[in-house]
Amino acid sequence: NQYLKNGYMTIFLNSILFTLIHLPILILSYRYSFGESIAYLSMVFMASLVYSTVFLKTKNVAGSIATHIIWNVMDDLVRC
Repeated sequence: NQYLKNGYMTIFLNSILFTLIHLPILILSYRYSFGESIAYLSMVFMASLVYSTVFLKTKNVAGSIATHIIWNVMDDLVRC
């Protein structure tokens, strides 16, 4: 399938899974309203698109991990 060969479907499916993995964090750690929850999950999904693209381009998980760490640090700084 062309979508699997060029990585678009892989990136999309990975981003869906990454977002689902963050559901327990959303439910157990944050007390967001419904709208805030949708915004959070949308942000997680879009960030995952970036992480997946970095991995697909570099063929190395270190770039995705570094990008995720930078995102988390920036998020923590903004929340303070």
